Amino acid sequence: MRFFHGIYAKLGLAALAAALAIGTAACCGADKAGFQAGQSTPKGESSSGRPMNGQMPGGIIGYQETKRPMPNDRILPPTGTAGQLSPDGHHPIGKTDGETSPSSGRSEPSGRSVLEGEVDPLARQTAFRVPEAAANVRGIYVSGRAAGSKTMLERLLNLLDRTDMNAVVLDIKNDYGRLTYDSGVPLADETGADADPPVKDITALLARLKSKNLYVIGRIVAFKDPHLANVRSDFAIRTKNGRDVWRDPKGAAWVDPYLDEVRQYHLELAKEAAALGFDEIQFDYVRFPDNGRKVDAEVRYHNPDGTGKAELIGRFLADAQRELHAAGIPVSADVFGLTTTVKDDMDIGQKWELVAANVDFISPMVYPSHYAKGSYGVKHPDLNPRTIVAEAIRDAIERNRTMSRPAAIRPWLQCFTARWVKPHKIYGKAELEAQIGAVRSLGVEGYLLWDPTCRYKPLTAE
Repeated sequence: MRFFHGIYAKLGLAALAAALAIGTAACCGADKAGFQAGQSTPKGESSSGRPMNGQMPGGIIGYQETKRPMPNDRILPPTGTAGQLSPDGHHPIGKTDGETSPSSGRSEPSGRSVLEGEVDPLARQTAFRVPEAAANVRGIYVSGRAAGSKTMLERLLNLLDRTDMNAVVLDIKNDYGRLTYDSGVPLADETGADADPPVKDITALLARLKSKNLYVIGRIVAFKDPHLANVRSDFAIRTKNGRDVWRDPKGAAWVDPYLDEVRQYHLELAKEAAALGFDEIQFDYVRFPDNGRKVDAEVRYHNPDGTGKAELIGRFLADAQRELHAAGIPVSADVFGLTTTVKDDMDIGQKWELVAANVDFISPMVYPSHYAKGSYGVKHPDLNPRTIVAEAIRDAIERNRTMSRPAAIRPWLQCFTARWVKPHKIYGKAELEAQIGAVRSLGVEGYLLWDPTCRYKPLTAE
């Protein structure tokens, strides 16, 4: 699922303002950079200086620290964003009969008005039933490189055979904008996005996975697409002068989500994947760049109608859901872990209600290592996996309870050791079980595991 790790926005316990930076981590052959406040790791190296090739899903966002006490001494992050942010990054079964689902925090229709940018949740759910196979998914991320390597693929399949994991999240398009397999989508061919793909026969691979009764989710990294932005600069986010391609702090170009052609490209990739036999499509980086306020001062979007970021993201997901439901498969989206708690869209277009209203599954990335010191009143989040995950998922369930037909919650959990975090824990079986126990104690059964090396050692630990 993406290749990104770091430290989630700091939920302050002091009045002093401090910007938080985030980090990225590699996954099976993507670049990694690890960040903490005042520290950085060059792209392509781990925090130890070892070359890496991956990035973590979804990225992360920083906040100015502020006092915002909550009941039980919990702290909410401020609504604005600030600080150095990582450019790199990284993930429900929906009932259709109006019943409440404890496992997802669903509630019965309440008659509330539909939010701007949201498709009427009653209308969108009545014609489509999420397949039973999507319930209680327990999945691992598999990069295109891992899937294309006979050795790595066999090791992962053997691992799945020995555990109760029943799903894989396989890259369709990665954080660099490159496709895992040869595509018939015209823009992919035109730009060379599918040149020299790691998987030579996607049909055979899908058949192999399904022969093992695995549920196959296809991951599409959406608007962080350096390849497309570089080859088709007319699709890139531009600087204020309108001539230059804007680049994030790590030098990566992004495509402009406001452009119809950009959104359509991703819809075409998704529909092609559905036709190939993927069981579900998951959108990652379905957002605008980190550090939104700073970026907004530097760029010019193609947005003549003045559409809000969160509304635009909601509309894109609604369009994807409509197209993919017609093809018979569900849709999911990855969001920052903080979206479960923060009430606005963090200036990146990810507002919980507008994402959860327009997909079938919503996957907050609640990795404890991504949260800054003091988050939820926890001094060292990485050392307290059960508490951090429980607090984040509890907030997600509460957000869902305010909605009539929200997506079901299927979080990403930490299955790696964040050695760049000080202090940190070695994540093994106990730490993984603590996170799983936290989500299950709240009635959430499905989850996904992220490991930047695709080794998943905690799954094999005794």
